[in-house]
Amino acid sequence: MLRPKPSRIEPDQNGNGLTPAELNDEISYEHSTAMRSVDIQLELNRLEEIILSSFHVPLTRHALVDEEKLLEQLDFIRLSLPSAFAEATEILLSLIHI
Repeated sequence: MLRPKPSRIEPDQNGNGLTPAELNDEISYEHSTAMRSVDIQLELNRLEEIILSSFHVPLTRHALVDEEKLLEQLDFIRLSLPSAFAEATEILLSLIHI
């Protein structure tokens, strides 16, 4: 069964498409992610492992991937990138000021 595509949420006056409750949840999740260092390379390796460990259709290059696991990992990486960029910027700035 195909999952229906989510309806597109129009941006509010602040330019985001989330309700205030969803925005608070996302901000708190991003804040908790930013509190701990995330190894993006490790998370990309986990994403690769999800794909490589999936069932491969014989005689093709196709794989059946657990969509939910794949999307959750992509979301985690997407939310972790801003904190990883901020951490990298801090490191670069500390090197410049030495």
